[in-house]
Amino acid sequence: MTLAPRERCCWLTVEPSIFLGMLGHALSSSVITQLLLARNCQEMFPLNATKCDMLVYRIDTQEARQLEALLEPRVTVLQMYKTVIEAFIPAVLSMFLGPWSDHYGRKPLMLWPVFGYGLTYIIYTFLSVVPDLCPFYFLLASIPVALSGGLITVISGMYAYTSDITSAEKRALRMGFLDVCLFGGVAVGGYLSAPLFSVAGKYGYLTVFATSATCYLLSFLYVTFIPESVNVSQMGSSNGGLCSVFDIRLVSKMIATCCKRREHYRRAIIFLVIIVISTCIISLEGESTVSFLYTRDKFGWDIRKYTQFGSVVTLLSLCGTLIGMYIFSVWLRISDSVFALCVFLTKCAQTLIFGFAPKDWYLYIGSAVGVLGGVSGPLCRSLISKTVPLEDIGTVFAMTSMIESLTPIAASPLYTFVYNATLLTFPGTFYIVSCAIFGLDVILLSWVIVLQHLSPAHSYTRIQQVE
Repeated sequence: MTLAPRERCCWLTVEPSIFLGMLGHALSSSVITQLLLARNCQEMFPLNATKCDMLVYRIDTQEARQLEALLEPRVTVLQMYKTVIEAFIPAVLSMFLGPWSDHYGRKPLMLWPVFGYGLTYIIYTFLSVVPDLCPFYFLLASIPVALSGGLITVISGMYAYTSDITSAEKRALRMGFLDVCLFGGVAVGGYLSAPLFSVAGKYGYLTVFATSATCYLLSFLYVTFIPESVNVSQMGSSNGGLCSVFDIRLVSKMIATCCKRREHYRRAIIFLVIIVISTCIISLEGESTVSFLYTRDKFGWDIRKYTQFGSVVTLLSLCGTLIGMYIFSVWLRISDSVFALCVFLTKCAQTLIFGFAPKDWYLYIGSAVGVLGGVSGPLCRSLISKTVPLEDIGTVFAMTSMIESLTPIAASPLYTFVYNATLLTFPGTFYIVSCAIFGLDVILLSWVIVLQHLSPAHSYTRIQQVE
């Protein structure tokens, strides 16, 4: 069975859906961490509500700092369990879902995870109003996300859908606009999170989680009414049930395609770049697990300051991606491998500034230094697209997505252990770990550049949609 493209209908797109989804995700991200802090405090001090209010309303006293230092290791462990639950099953599913969608359509890849996230925030809404609830019960909310494929699945589905409905000439522009909507949702959601929580008062958690669930419900309804981007054959339609997802032949074909010998060191280049992408995700996921706790402990930030900082970082990354890709790739025509090498050097400098920052405004300087960090992913995918023939690109990217899904399982325990072990001595140590990871990426990309110089010019057509 093969994919039959539909008549292109560019006036219907998935951009509003990804914006709504990332808006709902960003609204609740920091609030979940604060909720876990408060509930762990209530479990340890059930008869002293005033003590725990210091965490929610961020009363900056010596007692509050000592209390937070006591609770943060418990919260980071819960965050680690949450990350592992939400990453392991999607990592397994990603091996099957990418090739499966070539036969049975793209919409299931978007509908299942969006529905799962909506159900997750509905569960958070109900659990947040249950008094004296053990914090471990909040891990139940991660199960729908895990079983439905997670964020990696919905984003992959939306990129595939956009690729189906756009022409080759306009594909790069549409992919870039999809990134703009994704980062825009994160920026807006992060900025609105703290004001929404504060305005709602004692109903802050309920209001934020209910709003996130509503965003995902609207996203689900939108995707429901857009047409499928491919004509699924009658045979594919009738056999496209749940059992067809777990066809081991799909995995066998993916592994065989990625591991087969290729001339001019191309197999080595593919795996080196995949390692770079994976290690970059490790640092990203690991830092997100403990960065909010780091800023609370070292600089006394509350959720409002942290979400405002997150919005600034997201906007800088968005502008750096758009402007950087145009200036260095389109205008100056610097090769992707050399450009990526320079980007990872700036990421090394950024993490060092974050880790050793004596004042909170140093974090904004570090963000400006790493303004081009957002282009690392598109550059690495562009490298892969130029290294394999057209018929292998989808399969190789399926392998890349699978490894990306697995990396949070290693990232969260690693960064949790490092942060808890150094909390009382040098809490920014986990940023030094990130700097070491980016240093490894610089070495790997240098190796890629050497291999490219040892081989003749690549003859494969550049795939615009990955840029």
